[in-house]
Amino acid sequence: MENTTTPHKKLALVHCPLNLEAQPIPGAGTLPPLALLALATHLEKRFPLLEIEVFDGEHLSVECIQEQIKEKNFDVVGISVIASEAYRGALEIAKKAKEQGAVVVLGGEHAIIRNKQILSHRPYIDFVVAGQGEHALERIIRKDPFQSIPQLTYREGSVIITNSQKRLPLHLIPVPSRKYIDLASYSKRFQKTLESKLTGLKCFTTIRTQDGCLKAIREGVCTFCKRDDLFLAGFRKPDTFWDEISYLESLGVDYAWDIAASFTTVGSKYLWSLAKKRPSESKIRFRVYARADDLSHEENVEALAALGVENVLVGFDSGDQTCLDASNKKTTLEQHRQAAHNLRKYGIATYAGFVLGHLAETKQSMHHTLCHAQELKGILGDKMFRTTTCSKMQLYPGTVEWHRYCETFPEEREYYENADDIDLQLLSKKYFRKYLHLEPYEADEFAQQIRCLSPIKSGKDLKKSVVDEYLKEIHIV
Repeated sequence: MENTTTPHKKLALVHCPLNLEAQPIPGAGTLPPLALLALATHLEKRFPLLEIEVFDGEHLSVECIQEQIKEKNFDVVGISVIASEAYRGALEIAKKAKEQGAVVVLGGEHAIIRNKQILSHRPYIDFVVAGQGEHALERIIRKDPFQSIPQLTYREGSVIITNSQKRLPLHLIPVPSRKYIDLASYSKRFQKTLESKLTGLKCFTTIRTQDGCLKAIREGVCTFCKRDDLFLAGFRKPDTFWDEISYLESLGVDYAWDIAASFTTVGSKYLWSLAKKRPSESKIRFRVYARADDLSHEENVEALAALGVENVLVGFDSGDQTCLDASNKKTTLEQHRQAAHNLRKYGIATYAGFVLGHLAETKQSMHHTLCHAQELKGILGDKMFRTTTCSKMQLYPGTVEWHRYCETFPEEREYYENADDIDLQLLSKKYFRKYLHLEPYEADEFAQQIRCLSPIKSGKDLKKSVVDEYLKEIHIV
C-alpha cells in the first residue's frame, strides 16, 4: 500500500564532477547531463509542485555544489556517478547532503556495479538506484515503502537488499527538457573545442533514440562492456524523434549525439523511417555509435547520410582478429575495412575507438592495432578520420576481464569484490603486468601513436599537456 503522507518538496539532482587529474577529458562540460534532465522532466510531470534543481559538476566545483545544498536545504539529493573517477567527489557531496538532513540517493554507472559495496561502506548514503532511476526516484519522492521500490538497494538492519528490476520503456519517457540548465554555457564550451572549429557546429547535446543492444541480446555482450540497458530493446517513433529535434533546434542546437548503445544494429528499415521524416528545414547534424559489421552494409550507411549523420563513433577496438574474437566482438578486420570504405563514400566522419588490453593482447597484437588504425585512416582520408580514442583496458566489476583477473589472483579477490572505491587505473596497470605480462608504458606508447593519427584526440591516457591546453582554453586552470 502506498504511503499517503505529503511527498518530498525539494529535489537536487547532481551530475558529479570527474576528477580531471585521474581521467582527463578535453571535452568536459560540452554536453548537458541527459539522464538527469530526463529524470527531472519525468518527475515534474508526476509532481508539478516539486522544486527541482540540476547541478552539473562539469560546470560547478564540488565545493560550490556543497554550498548550494547547504543553502537550499533539499529534502532529497540524487547524485549521479558516471564513473569511478567521479566517486570521491560524490562522497563529499553526499556527506554534506546528509549533514543537512536530506535523503541521499546514488545512481549512475558506478552505483550500478558497486551498489551493495557502497551501502556497506558509506552510512551517510541512504539508497542506491542500480539502474534506470525514473521508477525508483518517483517512489522515493512519494515516500513509498522502500521494500516495494524497483531498482533500489537499501539496508534492512545489517542486511543489504536489492529489489527487483523494472525498467520504464523508452517510449514512455518524455522528451528531456533543457530548462534545468543554461544551454548557452555548454555551447560556449563546445565552441572552444577543435571539433566545433573543424565542423562549424556551435551547440552540442545528447539524445537517446533506442534502448538495448541487439548484438548483446543475440550473441552476448563484449567481454569488457558493462551497461544496464543492453537487454531490453526499445525505440522512439520517428515522429517523437523529430519532435525532440525540432525542440532542440528551437534552442539553437545544431549537433546531437544519440547515445544508444548501437544505433545501426536495428537495421536500415528503422534508419530510413527516421531519415524520410526529416523536415526539409532541419539543419541539425548527428553523431551516433555504430558497429563496424553494421556499417559494412552500404544500405545502413546510406540511411545515416540521409538522416544527417556527421560523425560515427565506431568501436573498432582492435586491429588483431584474435583479440576481437577473445572479446566476443563478433566483427572482422575485413568488416572494419568495408565500413571505412562505406563511410568515406557517403562523406561521414569517423570517431574511431580502440582499446589495448584484450584478453589475448600481446605486444605484437598492439602493433597490429596501430597498423590497422593507419590502414583505416588511409581508407577514410585525413578529413574523415577526424577523432581517435585509444586507452588501456579498464577492468569494470562484472566484466569478463574483471572475473579473469580475480580468478587468477585469488589473494586480491576479496579486496576488489568488497571495495566500493577502486582505483581502476592502478588495477589496469596490475592487469597488464600480472595477467597479460605487458608493461603498461608500452600500451601507452601505442595508444599515443594511434591517437596521433587524427586531429582530435581522446582517451583516459592522454598526455597531461594535451589536457592542460584544453583546460586553459576554458579557463579551468
